Parts: sequence; structure tokens; C-alpha cells
Amino acid sequence: MNCSTDKNLKKSIMVVDDDVLAIDKIKTMFTAHNIDVMGFKTAVEALYHLENTNSLYPVIILDYVLPDMSGDDLTRKVKSLRPESFIFTQSGVASTIENAVSSIKNGADNFFQKSENSENFEETILDALREYEGTRASVFNQNLQQEAKENNIVTKSEKMKLLIAKAIQSSKNKYNVLLTGETGTGKEKIARLISNKYGGSFYPINCSQFYGSDSLLESELFGHEKGAFTDAKETKKGIFEVASGGVVFLDEIDRMGLSSQAKLLRAIQEKKIKRVGGLKEIDVDIKLIASAKPNIKDLRDSGKFLADLYGRLNVIRLDIPPLRERLDDIGILLSHFAKEHIDDVGEIKTFDKQAIELLKSYHWPENVRELENFYIRLATHTASQTIQQKDLVVHLEGFKELSLKSIDTFSLILSENDEFSYSSIKERLEKMILSVSLQKFGSISETARQLKMSKSTLHAKLKNLDLLENAN
Repeated sequence: MNCSTDKNLKKSIMVVDDDVLAIDKIKTMFTAHNIDVMGFKTAVEALYHLENTNSLYPVIILDYVLPDMSGDDLTRKVKSLRPESFIFTQSGVASTIENAVSSIKNGADNFFQKSENSENFEETILDALREYEGTRASVFNQNLQQEAKENNIVTKSEKMKLLIAKAIQSSKNKYNVLLTGETGTGKEKIARLISNKYGGSFYPINCSQFYGSDSLLESELFGHEKGAFTDAKETKKGIFEVASGGVVFLDEIDRMGLSSQAKLLRAIQEKKIKRVGGLKEIDVDIKLIASAKPNIKDLRDSGKFLADLYGRLNVIRLDIPPLRERLDDIGILLSHFAKEHIDDVGEIKTFDKQAIELLKSYHWPENVRELENFYIRLATHTASQTIQQKDLVVHLEGFKELSLKSIDTFSLILSENDEFSYSSIKERLEKMILSVSLQKFGSISETARQLKMSKSTLHAKLKNLDLLENAN
């Protein structure tokens, strides 16, 4: 083959195979084409890498027989993490047609026997790389933008685009989905997107509304028989029964009590429910989406969330990035809010570049929801149509000092600092950040939680920076 035809190929392939020699063979095969091959010996290592990198792999090659995960499970999980990639499975042991069909049903583009003609395998991979470079990547991106628009999701972030792609992929089956994200990141929007693509009705329930009342939540989910409790005047079908063929979205499932968790676990395992006060088992057929804060693993480890239920929900996990990890979205989100609220505000407010840059210095603990509320507050209290830096400070609650200094933080620190050195500038910045954070959050414990550091670490930093007295 003429290697010059491959100069513009995307140069990255992932291989997952417990046979090191098999990985080396593929690396050697594609060296002539100047293509990098990233190899992993276990499914766990490969999945961890995909979950923690934004790197794109146009082609992913999976061994169908691995010691730590079945080929079908791995294929399905990789497809959910990289839906835009071409996935090829291969096996060195005798495989049946059923294996190949099952692999393709779970997301593989093709299935190979390792003993087959290596030239055919090589050419297939190169064709996939060419197709990815030529049309697949651009079509994939266009489809994502259209899906986002249709579901009222405003973003240009690569992280969010990849999340949307994963959400769409998860809609192609009945597997449970666990959405994790901070307050205000848009978990219900992603759940609705999945439901829209899946089909059927969408039934959202906010579990926090029933916090401390398991019996009410169980009645809502599973229904109740007449006379099951004092106010049960009539028999009532629950959401799980009514939603047959559709999607049930359990928002803030980490606020669900242990009793309800146990009954939910049984319903998921057996695909059957019993109404409160009833004896008859009722078959249910739903796709379940649950949402929780990112610390749900900690709740599981501490016994506040059932480990078995966590495992059942965490078949496909989608982590929604906070706004501070998609700061380039701030500008287009503000434009979107301006159009949405024009009837109440009376005109579209715009932001100059310096104002948007200042907004990027704020950490947005309540994420997109806080940004929208901020826009409404600012737009109704600012007379000018174009909003500037000086208009922002008054409305960034709790961060007035930080916002003022953020306008020209670096020059301000230099002018106040006798010693011109990196370490002294860094110390002054850290002192300013911790001082303002303490003022906002009110206590060492809460400040440590918000800044995602241990209380002892924060205590030591405050002591070292002579801020401990101000914290008490």
C-alpha cells in the first residue's frame, strides 16, 4: 500500500487485549502508516482511561475474550463512552457466528478472527480511519449540534458534545443510566434528551420532595391498594406501572431513604412491583434514569446508599461537567438567556468581552441555573444595553472583593508586593482566595467542602497565611 495516502489520517488507535504480543503486532502493523497505537491489557484499565480523557480514538480494537469482562459488556461500555468511534472486536479462540452477531448488536462495527488474513484486517482499519476523517467526524458533530438545539441544550464545549453523544447512544437500549452532576448542571435536560430518543412517555420524579417519607415515595412509584393507609380512598397505579414502555427519571435519587432503595432494587432486579398494601406482582417494562450528586460513591461506601442498587443503576454512567469546566459556554448561554427573557426584561442585553472574561473568574457553585438567575437579576437592574465589568461586581453575590480584584488582579498584586517573585505572588493570590472564600462560606468546614480539600489541609493553610484568627 502507498503510505502517502495515509498522511492525513487521524493517528490514534486504541487496542484492548490481554495478549501483549497481539498489541505489539498491531503496533508494528500501523507503524508504517505513522499511526499511534495505545494498548491496554485489561478492560478496567481501558475504561478508566476513556472515562478520564477527552482524547478521541477513531478506531478501537477489542479482544472479545478478556479475563476481567465479557466481550459484549466491554463493547457496549466502550460504545457508550466513544459513540463516534469505529469499534472492531476480534478473538483468537474459536468463535461462533452467534459471537459475531452479539458483538455487532452491542455496538461493534465488525468482528475478526485473529487467524484471518492480516492484510484484510489492516485495510479495514485504514478504511475506517479514512471514513472517520472524511465524513464520520463532521457528520457526527453536525448531528450533535442539531440534537442539542432540539433539546434546548446550549453548548459549544467539547465535554458537553461528548456527553450528548453518550446520552444518545444510551437511548438505543433499555439499560439503566446514572446521571451525576452538581446542582444546576442540567441533569433533567439530559434525561429528557435520552427519553426523546428512546421513545415512549417521560415520567420525572424528584426524590428529594419525599425526603423522610418513604411510604409516600413508594406509593408514588409503585401505587397503592384501596385502604392501604388512612388516605388511600381508591386504588392507585404507580409511576412504574403507568410508565410501561417509557422512561422513569428519578431525580436526586441520593435523597431516597434506605427502605425505598431496597424496594426499588427489588423492582429493578425482578422487573416486578407490588402496590403498597397489595399482594399481586405486576410486571413492569421501563427504562430507568437516575440522577445524583457526584458524591454518590461516598454515600455507597458509608452505607447510606445500597451498594447493590448503585451497581444496578450504574450500568451506563454519564457525568455532567460543571460550568467551571465549560467556561467558553458562558457567552453563548448569556445570549440564550437574553432571548428567553426578552419579554420580561424588555430588550436583549449584551456583554462586552471584558465582562465575560470576569464572569469566567467566578466559580459558579450552582452552575447554569445560577448563571441564568444572575442574568435576570443583572438585566433588570442595569440601565445600559451593553453590560460592562463595572456593572457585574454588585451582582456577584458573595464575591464582591474577588470580582473587584479580578478586574486587574495581577497588576494589583504586583503593585502591593515588595518582593517580585513567583512564590510571593502565589502566596498573595492564595491568601486573597481563601480570605474571600471564608467570607462567602462562613466556616472552615463549609469552605473546605466547597473548595474540595480536607478540613485539616485548609486549617494548615490558614495558619500558615495568618488567616486562622479571621476564620474563628
